[in-house]
Amino acid sequence: MNIARVLTAARKLAKSLGRERVTNICCVLGTCLAVFVERDALMNGPPAAQLGTIALAIAVPILYLTPLVWLVYRYLVRPNHENR
Repeated sequence: MNIARVLTAARKLAKSLGRERVTNICCVLGTCLAVFVERDALMNGPPAAQLGTIALAIAVPILYLTPLVWLVYRYLVRPNHENR
């Protein structure tokens, strides 16, 4: 698999979806993954631990994934001559 073909395909997908939609998808997937990993605390923990787990599962993907997605998106949608 050629890296140029992969970047071209990623660039086309990013342009067709748009930055906000890609960010929302990543944040939702991150929240689902965090809730899945912390499912024991949600099922068996005290209410304070459950609230903290839910708050972190929502806040952390938004705070960390949004800037990362926007930087990667900016790199992918730049013209080819600027990526070199």
